[in-house]
Amino acid sequence: MKYRFLFFLLLLIFPAPSQAAVQAGFPSQPLWLSAEHVVAGETVTIFTVLYNESEKTVGGNLVFTVDSQRIASQAFSLDAGKSGIQSAQWKATAGSHTISALIENASDTGLEQTVTLSNENAGSISLAVAEPPPPSAVVQAVSTVSNIAGSIASTSLPLITSAVESVYGATETFRTNAVAYFKEKAAGDSPAVDAPGGSEGKVLSAETESASDGTSNVAGFASTSSSAATSFSQLSQVAASAALFFFESRPLFYLALILLALGTLYWLARKVRRPQS
Repeated sequence: MKYRFLFFLLLLIFPAPSQAAVQAGFPSQPLWLSAEHVVAGETVTIFTVLYNESEKTVGGNLVFTVDSQRIASQAFSLDAGKSGIQSAQWKATAGSHTISALIENASDTGLEQTVTLSNENAGSISLAVAEPPPPSAVVQAVSTVSNIAGSIASTSLPLITSAVESVYGATETFRTNAVAYFKEKAAGDSPAVDAPGGSEGKVLSAETESASDGTSNVAGFASTSSSAATSFSQLSQVAASAALFFFESRPLFYLALILLALGTLYWLARKVRRPQS
C-alpha cells in the first residue's frame, strides 16, 4: 500500500514523457518567390516545400500569410518519405511586406490522429514592392482625350437624343398622314362600272341609229373618252394601293428613307469635292 502511494506520487511529480514530434513539415529556408523585383499590381507566386521523413502519412492545412494576414489556405497530404512543393498567388501592393507560411491541424491521416510536426512554421521572408511607374506622355495624352471625349458625349447625348426623338416624331406623323391619305385615295378612286347593256349603252345605241354620220362620230368619241377615264382611274387606284403598302410597312419606309439620306449625302460629297487638276 505504501509503495503504491509512492508510485502515484511520482507520477504526479514527474509526468509521463509526451509523444515525440513527427519528423515532417518545413525544411530550412523553405520559402521563395517567382520574382525578386515586383511592382505594385503584379501577381507574385509564393512557393514552399514540405517533407515527411516519418513512417506515417501526414496531412494538415497549409496557410500562406502576408503581413500576418491570410492570403491562401490549402489542405495537403504527404506519404511516408515523400516531399512536395506548394504555392499560392498574391497580387502585390506597394510597400515592404513580410511573407510567411505555417501548418495547422497536422494529423496522422492513417490513424486519423492529431500529431505534432517537427517544423510547423516556415519562418518568413521580406519583399519590397515598388510603386508602378508613371504613365508615359502618350498614355497621358490618350487618357486626357478619352476623358474629354467621354465628357462631351455625356453632355451632348441628351441633346442628340432629343433631336432624334423630334425627327422620328415628325417622320412618323408624315408617314401616318400619308397612310390615311392613300387609304382615302385607294377607296375613292374605285370606278363604278355599269353592267353591259345598261342605260348608257342604250342611249348611245339610240343616238347611233337615229343620227346622221357626223352625229355617230361624236358619240364614238364620247365613248372613247369615257373608256380612257376609266383606265386612268384604275391606274390611279393601283398607284394609291402601292403607295399605301409602302407607307404602311414601317421597315420598308425607314429603309428607303435611310437609303435616300445616304444617297443625298453621297451626292453632296461629290458636289463639294472638286477634282484636282
